[in-house]
Amino acid sequence: MKMTRRTWLAFMLSVCLLAAGVPGQAHAAYDPQFAERIEEKYNNLQNKYLELYEKDLGSIEKAYESYLKEQKAEQERLTRLLEEDLAYLTKLFEEDYDRLDRAYGSSNEYDSLLRSYRNDMNPNFLSGAMWAYATESNENYSTGAHWKLHNEINPNYSPSAMWKYGNEINPNYTTGTMWSYKNEMNENYSPSTMMELKNESNVNYVTSTMWYYKEGFLSQSEAEKKINEILSEGEEKLAESRSNALSKLEVVRKTAMESISGTKKSVLAAILDKREKAVKELNTIRTKITGERLQVKPLVLNLDSIKVYIDGELQQFAQPPMLVSGSTMVPMRAIFERLGAEVTYTAASKTVKASKGATSISLKLGSKQAVVNGQTVKLGAAARSVNGHTLVPLRFISEALGAVVEWDKNAMTVTITTKP
Repeated sequence: MKMTRRTWLAFMLSVCLLAAGVPGQAHAAYDPQFAERIEEKYNNLQNKYLELYEKDLGSIEKAYESYLKEQKAEQERLTRLLEEDLAYLTKLFEEDYDRLDRAYGSSNEYDSLLRSYRNDMNPNFLSGAMWAYATESNENYSTGAHWKLHNEINPNYSPSAMWKYGNEINPNYTTGTMWSYKNEMNENYSPSTMMELKNESNVNYVTSTMWYYKEGFLSQSEAEKKINEILSEGEEKLAESRSNALSKLEVVRKTAMESISGTKKSVLAAILDKREKAVKELNTIRTKITGERLQVKPLVLNLDSIKVYIDGELQQFAQPPMLVSGSTMVPMRAIFERLGAEVTYTAASKTVKASKGATSISLKLGSKQAVVNGQTVKLGAAARSVNGHTLVPLRFISEALGAVVEWDKNAMTVTITTKP
């Protein structure tokens, strides 16, 4: 009879063990029900961590998509504001040029100045003052400031912040954090922890703990003690791998947000600088003609509205959060209800009450104190009503409902994570 390689290895191992004084087949008969219990224990462990992985992946992908959607919306808003402003400036200076041409065009003295004025206010005149502003604010013009922001939030543009963020959470991107996390939980990926546990639990895997038991080199009690230790240590490794992956991905998320926020600030500053220079150059020419400057309304580019994420999901509020004297104020009802609390408001006493499970909360508008389960809690700022919505300090959310609250000043972002 021809021996397979595995059978030959098992035979040689048995010979070695016997030669070493280990009595093969010396223990009680093999119990298939015991082997089934160990296999079931392993399967339960595998299913537990596969479910955790799928849950983590879903939450991480949701946070990514929500942030990407928000950034695209902001960038589209910026594009619209800049297009409207360019149209406003073009019309303003064209109408002014027409007036100046009628008043001074017949004089050769102003011919050169009027020609320069007309060229510099034309967004299509190469190297002109308005052209410089138009290209800097054009998202499709390579090397322009707006183009840099457009690419920084483009998940398909290498190596943008969003591209790096997307790859780290992509379970199919080799060397990405989520790829490593997925493979550590994969029983078919060598050399993952899950594969090691699977093999050790497999009675047919040569040299495994359960194989030693089946072949009679370990008693059932010895095998059970050893395999339980292996599965316990393996679960600790799996839990540590998961924790490390989630921690790293949180750093990745924050790094991307900070990078995009920094790019946004520098881009807006560059665009406003080009606009200011364009207007200044045009007014320099104009004062040489009329002695007066043309009044131009300022452009306000404020995209740093405060964002609130709850368990990775971007929230949309009728009354957005706001900064008041250094305190981040958030809409109480909207957030409390999203966290599962019931909220009521009594107009006569200007009192807001909320409850969730065994927790009861009460506070009055204009007060820097709240009552949580009968205990007085000081607020960083007084609760206030804005557009019919009660705003409370951000930290009160954590103190009242026990959620984990983080404030990223650079990214103007509130992250609220509910405790399991």
